[in-house]
Amino acid sequence: MFGALQLRRIALVVVGLAVVGGTTLTALPAQAASSAVTCGTKVITKELAPGVGKTYVADAPTAGTVTLLQSATANLEVQSAAPTSGWKDVVKTPSGASVRVSFSQILPGVDQVRFVARVDTTGKHLTISTVTCS
Repeated sequence: MFGALQLRRIALVVVGLAVVGGTTLTALPAQAASSAVTCGTKVITKELAPGVGKTYVADAPTAGTVTLLQSATANLEVQSAAPTSGWKDVVKTPSGASVRVSFSQILPGVDQVRFVARVDTTGKHLTISTVTCS
């Protein structure tokens, strides 16, 4: 196996600076790599789908709302995302059987609400999941 000196050299290569083919790569310090995002419990809501050509306004708790259009039997479109004051939105997946919107607080200490809506293949059921992370 590896001796203590060999492990120390491996650690220096991983934590230090490496130059490969003219490209400079740097590794994150150990403390930065350990700052993981913590998410709460995912909340799942099941609703009847609005119907082709109709919209549904879904709540993203504390962060805002998302207006969904059922554009085809098994297809949704994000018509709009309306963040509440102090929040901003990014539409990650604007259309498909599953759509995604991410809301984040504008101020430091950023909390994030992840919103996902799915319509089933029959077009009759809508599943909405939200989770708050910080």
